[in-house]
Amino acid sequence: MKKIMHNISSYLIFLITVSVVVSIGILIYSKVKDFSVLSLSIIVLLYIMFTALIFYVIDYIRRNIIIKKPLNDILDATYLISRGEFDIKLKPRHNKEYYDELDKIMININKMANDLKNEEILKKDFISNFSHEIKTPIAIMSGYIDLLLKKDISKEEKELYINKLSNSMKNLSNLISNILKLNKLDRDEKIELKNINLSLILENVLVSFEEKINEKNINLDIDIDDKLFKNTNESFIQIIFSNLISNAIKFSKDSIIIKLKKDNDNIKFIISDNGFGMNESVIKNIFNRFYQADTSHKTEGNGLGLSMVKKAIDRLGYKISIESKEEVGSTFIVDII
Repeated sequence: MKKIMHNISSYLIFLITVSVVVSIGILIYSKVKDFSVLSLSIIVLLYIMFTALIFYVIDYIRRNIIIKKPLNDILDATYLISRGEFDIKLKPRHNKEYYDELDKIMININKMANDLKNEEILKKDFISNFSHEIKTPIAIMSGYIDLLLKKDISKEEKELYINKLSNSMKNLSNLISNILKLNKLDRDEKIELKNINLSLILENVLVSFEEKINEKNINLDIDIDDKLFKNTNESFIQIIFSNLISNAIKFSKDSIIIKLKKDNDNIKFIISDNGFGMNESVIKNIFNRFYQADTSHKTEGNGLGLSMVKKAIDRLGYKISIESKEEVGSTFIVDII
């Protein structure tokens, strides 16, 4: 309604301006109508030229204020963005309810600059974190290789160093594998969907963790509905199930509860551990790449698992929530909608 009133007021201003010009022309004509045709023609020509000049000046000022200046601001902003400078904040000329096309372009440029700035920060943080993470297994492997090259080591020491070297190589392999998976999740490619049995996938994932579960002597309480089918992406679902289970095994003391249940037209995947739990600050950052709240478990992961879970869930349009209490444990709830 406000925009309609704004357009009506603009039209009325234009109408009044034209009326004034026409009225002045009629007034002049009434004064000179008895002049000769030549004189009358000259007067009319001069009036038209003067009126055209006035309109030109008004239009020139209008274009500079309404079009040229904002266009120059937009050009300056896009030039700065092309140079990698993202601290840009263009100011729209109108209130939100009166935004025109140029205002909307400015808003979009502001959003684009802010998104690019955030992406640049994430990229720098990612490179920094990745460089730090990859140095650790390489340094460890280098150290054990140096130890293995010594001539005076015993057979037992050699076996120990080889096992340590093997574990470091596995950690490095997992890190690179997760980086590649994250890169795949980040790409805006079309997701291939097919009707799959979520119950069967979850059971297969649990089997793959059987050795780790037995190693930590963890008691599993499993409640999985049979044959829960969903039109979704199988590799993304495996990322969600695998990383949430791996996370629960890592932090649980001795018990994990896993549920996959029908919830009206949706499906809920719920996994609970009785680990150290999380405070609000940790929950806020838990899905950030390379973030590890409990550094005592750093050797068991690289801080990419939950970020992959969140990315996969976002790409599929699902939802995830966390319920946690310090020294009690955490529960992750995935709504497969």
